[in-house]
Amino acid sequence: MITLLCENQIPWLKHLLPFPEVQVLSFWDDASLREQLPLADALLIRTVTRIDRLSFPAFPERLKAVATATAGFDHVDADWLGHNGIRFFHAPGCNARSVAEYVATAVVSRFGTTSGALAGLKAGIIGYGKTGSQTAAILRQLGIACICYDPPKSEREPAFASAAFGELRDANFITLHVPLTPDGPHPTRHLAGPGLFLNRTKPLRLLINAARGGVLDEAAALSALQTGSLESLVLDVWENEPALSPQSLEAAALATPHIAGYSQQAKYNASRIICESLSGFLGFRFNSSPPAFDIPEPVRAEAGLADALRRLHPAFRLDQSLRTNPSSFSALRNEAADRCGFAYIALSWLPEHEHQTAKALGFTLLP
Repeated sequence: MITLLCENQIPWLKHLLPFPEVQVLSFWDDASLREQLPLADALLIRTVTRIDRLSFPAFPERLKAVATATAGFDHVDADWLGHNGIRFFHAPGCNARSVAEYVATAVVSRFGTTSGALAGLKAGIIGYGKTGSQTAAILRQLGIACICYDPPKSEREPAFASAAFGELRDANFITLHVPLTPDGPHPTRHLAGPGLFLNRTKPLRLLINAARGGVLDEAAALSALQTGSLESLVLDVWENEPALSPQSLEAAALATPHIAGYSQQAKYNASRIICESLSGFLGFRFNSSPPAFDIPEPVRAEAGLADALRRLHPAFRLDQSLRTNPSSFSALRNEAADRCGFAYIALSWLPEHEHQTAKALGFTLLP
């Protein structure tokens, strides 16, 4: 019998692990985690659970693996796990499409929903991994040129040539997609700082952070908004979340509680990837067949694509809720209804001049 101790917010585990040789236990707080951890062969977590030398100075002898159902893993000290002989797994790229749809939604909301409104725009993409490249793919389908900045990727992959940082000055808007790395050869903490707004021939019209809070120097962004070198700011992640800067919250044109990567499909991908990794390591079966997602009925969109996006993407509703009660950040993040990826949604009655943009976003169009 293999025993997995899983954070209770990780979805799809009953679907993925229906077999009797796998026992799934749940924890919901620090006390229940520590009480049950000695029983577990593997621990499955999300970003709200930190694994490092301070939180876990020692591990139970039985524990063989830790897996996070997330793409990022700055909440895990993988070196500390390795020092203790514990394997670490994460889910790279699990939410790439979801984040890309969030960014594209913010872009068309800011610039317009027709190909004419988007033509001629240039996007600066900082970080060209799985999420950055997926974001670039959607933006290019929208007719937007992309300036891709990722020096570490150039070093790893000679076939990829990173843009120079100075080339980002030509971008009309910039979107961030790098992990938070405080040190090393390419630190990203405050990578988007004052230098991003200097020596521009025209203001940066939009800056989106859906990566990690510390990647953006929020004070620099606020200063840029005040001086006019930045026109609009979209924040899904925050420097000190779940505590938010009141100034940043007020200044953001769109403010959401770290949900850009949330969708039914992204959450399934995350759970599937770590279950598959653990099954290979620990030697148990998992169900690889996809589940039945909760797909909405076709949406009448005669009021236009912008209206349809406001109904279909929870970002706008969560923006209002977060401004009303900033302390509800964690609750809103945990309780937000899972949206469905655009590829699973059909629109009907959409005005013809918006068809091209809707198709580029991934929607199916009906008469």
